[in-house]
Amino acid sequence: MEKQVLPGYIFSKVMREVVKFWRSKGHKMVMYLDDGMGGASTLHEAELVSLEIQKDLDKLGFLVAADKSHWEPVQELVWLGFVWNTINNKIMVTSPRVNKLKVCIANILEGYDAGFVWFDVKSIASVVGQIISMQTVLGYDVRLRTRYLYFCILARSSWYSRVRLSAEAVSELRFWLTSVEEMNNNGTLLSQLTESDVSKVSVYCDASNTGFGGHLTICSEGEQVEFEWYGVWNEWESKQSSTWRELETVNRILSKSVDKVEGKSVEINSDNKNVQHILKVGSKKKKLQDIAMSVHRLCNEKDIQITGKWIPISENVRADSLSRMTDCDDWSVRQCVFDYFDNIWGPHTCDRFADRHNSKCENFNSKYWCAGSSAVDALSQMWTDHLNWVVPPPKLIPLVVRKLENDKCKCTLVIPEWKSAPFWPMLIDKEGNFKHYVKNFSKIQNIHAICRGRGNNGIFGKKDLLFNMIFLKIKF
Repeated sequence: MEKQVLPGYIFSKVMREVVKFWRSKGHKMVMYLDDGMGGASTLHEAELVSLEIQKDLDKLGFLVAADKSHWEPVQELVWLGFVWNTINNKIMVTSPRVNKLKVCIANILEGYDAGFVWFDVKSIASVVGQIISMQTVLGYDVRLRTRYLYFCILARSSWYSRVRLSAEAVSELRFWLTSVEEMNNNGTLLSQLTESDVSKVSVYCDASNTGFGGHLTICSEGEQVEFEWYGVWNEWESKQSSTWRELETVNRILSKSVDKVEGKSVEINSDNKNVQHILKVGSKKKKLQDIAMSVHRLCNEKDIQITGKWIPISENVRADSLSRMTDCDDWSVRQCVFDYFDNIWGPHTCDRFADRHNSKCENFNSKYWCAGSSAVDALSQMWTDHLNWVVPPPKLIPLVVRKLENDKCKCTLVIPEWKSAPFWPMLIDKEGNFKHYVKNFSKIQNIHAICRGRGNNGIFGKKDLLFNMIFLKIKF
């Protein structure tokens, strides 16, 4: 069967040679099918170019629609549904297109607010198509903030069926209804922006099977300041795709450093090429899209401008090293055991050695900064205002005992029953009994009291070592 050649294809091929001829003479010219636009630096030059192009079209035998043509140079005109304004150096979507989009969205939301959740798939696709067509002005937000609508469209059984709108899709519709006009009024500059004087931040992120890590560099007024963070995935997180882990790393590093990057321009460096793309336009996979939207919501709230950049692994060694670090002391007391002692000796108000995954109290101190942490480095904090839950790494028990004696605070101290350990004599008097400030104590076998953390917890949590954990009620 002979392939059919469309007239539009033939016309475009013919006009390509004409445009090539004009551009070879230095004329600034662009064509889309039978619509064209040209420009020049001055009014006089534009007039000369206009006359020359009219003569060329006449010589080549083209028929020109005079009523649709603008041969007199202007500084604002409508072309292909956009307003091109060289006075303000902006391009904007025409008002009729914006108003049409708002009416279509308002009609859908009116039905949704009235209790309808099923809508004609073509009406949803029409709205998405209109939004996407405005990308030149509205930027990559048109793709990032239509992903949930796409998910609904993809759930169709046919183009004549109805689809159910998700809450996220409705949220996208409300965003465009309230934001499209303002975004369009801001427009897009026709020329490149000048270099911003906003302090720039470079963030390097990486993720491994076990954890995530990142560091950032802030350059401002000739000074350079660096920060770094790392963490460990839980069991569910470690089983996610590499792209999920890399993207979630960006989300967590930005969240951890939000006070340092607020109001700044941030360059996200990752050795995963998908991260750069998803941060810009979102993802077809809901789990990845959710993270991308979390990042952008944070950036909108804190006035952070982000750009993604791919870098080779060889340039991301430091972040890679941080992502493979683990906390060997993130084991913890089982929740049921804590509940028991909290009931008889509590209520405890601060967990002094914890993280966001194993904290037993709303207030907690962590080894490194993490979401929800009240402070970093428990030993540098004042303990006197709380009834403390203290489960320290064994190597820190001597320092903890000294702090308890110095601060005269109340706590439940959890230690292994290691009578040969250096800390043991610190808690025992000359008669071999616990010192006077130990008001009560209880013993539970390690395997019944302790649950392993996500790192390499050594002997803690292993079933073949049956030493006791001792719970000490301390009050001065």
